[in-house]
Amino acid sequence: MGLGSIVQGLFGGSAEHGDLVSATPSAQMADAMREARETLPVFWAWLDAHQDSDEQRACKVGFPTRHKSVEYIWLVDIRRSADIVTGIVSNQPEDVPQLKEGEIVPIDPKTVADWTFRKDGLHYGHFTTRVLTRSNPSMAAGMKTVSPTPLPEKART
Repeated sequence: MGLGSIVQGLFGGSAEHGDLVSATPSAQMADAMREARETLPVFWAWLDAHQDSDEQRACKVGFPTRHKSVEYIWLVDIRRSADIVTGIVSNQPEDVPQLKEGEIVPIDPKTVADWTFRKDGLHYGHFTTRVLTRSNPSMAAGMKTVSPTPLPEKART
């Protein structure tokens, strides 16, 4: 299965390009990114418990572009050890020429803008995706496997 297929399966949409944003995201998107970063320990705990599983997991990471903005790219197959976090670039970036689709890259946790993992057939996280789907009905229709809430019930208590 190609990386584009994995991302399309994860997110129900096209995996052709990352999200280019200006230096200042909308208030809703900034709030979603903040919430994703604040709940990153939920993702790390899930990842640590499922490191050797085939369950889908991904992080949306911001990379500086050559035009002084940020391109957010989903990295899949996240791995974490005591020293490093890595992921595979899921699509060809539009404005980050040093990155290539399929490349394994290190992840600085401070650059994570979103995260997701699959549990019991539902994808949790997707904080930024939830913002995007509010204004895009066709994207929302493809999000059937996204959980009703970003955090599993156990993590909300």
